[in-house]
Amino acid sequence: MSNTFCSKAWQEVNFFLSDRKIKHCCRAQPQMFPELLSRDFIDGNEEILDRRQKLLTGDKPQGCIACWEQEEQSGTSY
Repeated sequence: MSNTFCSKAWQEVNFFLSDRKIKHCCRAQPQMFPELLSRDFIDGNEEILDRRQKLLTGDKPQGCIACWEQEEQSGTSY
């Protein structure tokens, strides 16, 4: 595991109903959600599963770019 780990990919979900977007952190990149929004999509879509796997292995998922940039500038992030 890396020196950086974020739990937001497991414990935070933000819905933007009028835009049909979902974010698994207030700072993450949003993704469109399908016409039929299901629990399987919310907690198990390909993007969030990939993000979680990358966080577990120390990789930096693209959806978390705001925090990676902040860490590079200040040494810490949200």
